[in-house]
Amino acid sequence: MRSIFMKFSYTVSNGNGRSLAAPLQSCSDITDKEIRKTSGINDMKHIVAVLSEPAEGKLDEFNDYYENLHLDEVLQSTGWDSAQRFRLSDQVGLKCPHEFLALYEVDADKPEDVMGVLNETRSQRQQSDALNKKTAAVWVFSETGPRHS
Repeated sequence: MRSIFMKFSYTVSNGNGRSLAAPLQSCSDITDKEIRKTSGINDMKHIVAVLSEPAEGKLDEFNDYYENLHLDEVLQSTGWDSAQRFRLSDQVGLKCPHEFLALYEVDADKPEDVMGVLNETRSQRQQSDALNKKTAAVWVFSETGPRHS
C-alpha cells in the first residue's frame, strides 16, 4: 500500500555503515511501512493462523497448491510479511482438529484490518477444491508485548 504523505527526502544506507540523503522523486518512491519506520509510528504485529486439511483423496494436490501457489498469492495480494506451513508432529492436551497449519506474519494498525484485507483480496487468489473449506479455520493473534530472543 502506498502513502499519500508528502516527504521531500529520505535516508538510504549505502552498505558500508553510512547513510545518505536521497531526494524523493515521487510519492510512490516510499512505502507506508518506510514512512512509519522513519516517523516512529509502529504497526502492531499479528500472526494469522490457518488450520486446514485436504479434501478427501486430494493430499498431494492440497500440498502442491499450498506450497507452490497459495502462500505466495496470499503474500502478494495482501502485502503481508511472510508465510510458512507446518504439519502437526506431536501434541499434548486438547486434540488439534487438523494436521496442517499455515502461519502468516502481518503488520497492521488494527487487528480488524488483518481479516479485512484477507477478505477484500480473496478474488485475486486462485481457489482450490483440494482444500476442505468446510473444516478450515482462521485466527488472528495480536501482539501483547515485545518479542523476546
